[in-house]
Amino acid sequence: MKKHSYEEIIKIIKKKKFKKIFTFGQSRGGTTFCSYILAKELGYLKYFVPEEISNHLNFKRLFIELLKNEKIYIHCHHNVFKRKQLNNNETIFIFIYRHHKEIINSFKKTKKRNSNFDFHKDIKNRVLKKIKNTTHSNGPKYLNDLWMDQKNYFKYSYTLDFNSLKKHPMFLKEKKRDQQFKSLKQISKNFFFHKDNFGLLKFKDENQGFKYLKLVILYLVKKLKNNLI
Repeated sequence: MKKHSYEEIIKIIKKKKFKKIFTFGQSRGGTTFCSYILAKELGYLKYFVPEEISNHLNFKRLFIELLKNEKIYIHCHHNVFKRKQLNNNETIFIFIYRHHKEIINSFKKTKKRNSNFDFHKDIKNRVLKKIKNTTHSNGPKYLNDLWMDQKNYFKYSYTLDFNSLKKHPMFLKEKKRDQQFKSLKQISKNFFFHKDNFGLLKFKDENQGFKYLKLVILYLVKKLKNNLI
């Protein structure tokens, strides 16, 4: 797998003049820090849709927002099986890669922080249980391997090596992070925020009834209009 540093990804975005950015990642994969750094370095904080918002939205809504907005940066963990349907000719899709062993170690650290959230169980329920006749038990490894297959469905897809962020001035070494942060999100509150820049939270209940039907129709219209069907 070819992985790029965050500096290389920024150069690619600027050189190819991408105005629409979508990053994927895994829970406890360092993606909150990474996605905010990219948004900050690119001057996209006011166009940024963090996972706290995007994870509540139907993937069809995410696709629509990619097409309708001139500039937008979405980061999302969910819809892992359907995300390849987000492909369009104007967006760069980036997977933030962190080795599965490092992610599992991060899961263990959350237990030490007395977190009640079980990340292993979350991946099992949200991902592994949806695979028929699966023998997979290592969720983080499966999600990394899944990207290896899915990346070929996107016109513009890249893999960003999370470890390259260790060279960034805002990156703190583990011991210092543990001293400075007590919450799961190990990023400064002065920098970490989840502002609803595009007013998308009003769409979080589109998965049911008539609203879902309207969403599907709008999604198909956008697909047809952009010759993506």
